Amino acid sequence: NPWLTRQFLSSMVARKDAATSERAELLQRPQRRTGSTDAYAAWLPFLLWPDADALSRNADGYRSISRPVSLVWGEADTLAPIVQGRRLAQLIPGATLDTLPGVGHVPHIEAPQDTVALLRRQLERIAPTATQRNAPGRLDQERCKLGATL
Repeated sequence: NPWLTRQFLSSMVARKDAATSERAELLQRPQRRTGSTDAYAAWLPFLLWPDADALSRNADGYRSISRPVSLVWGEADTLAPIVQGRRLAQLIPGATLDTLPGVGHVPHIEAPQDTVALLRRQLERIAPTATQRNAPGRLDQERCKLGATL
């Protein structure tokens, strides 16, 4: 419901000033695409009643991840509390967990600059050459800004 987007966003952030009208409008953009209502309706049951056999519900599914994993978590997240992030970091071999103090469930909206800086540090740990100047697929901080066109 587009009229509830800002209220919904506000319920997920610790920094309430991040739930601006402009950010709510940005989040509404995908809802205007043809077929989005049907897609959300098809997805909603999986959100509300997850498949008991899903890999994400099985600790061994996380233990089997062999790729480098760096988790980003808002310390003030009430939707997925920090204890869940710590548990995932313990389950995934070699995973790191970086947290953002005073941030809730959507760090890229609440603390965009801090989130991009954190992602950059994580990427430098995982693939040091990816952040070097002129690297293929280099992290472009300008393109990571909220509302940037890609």
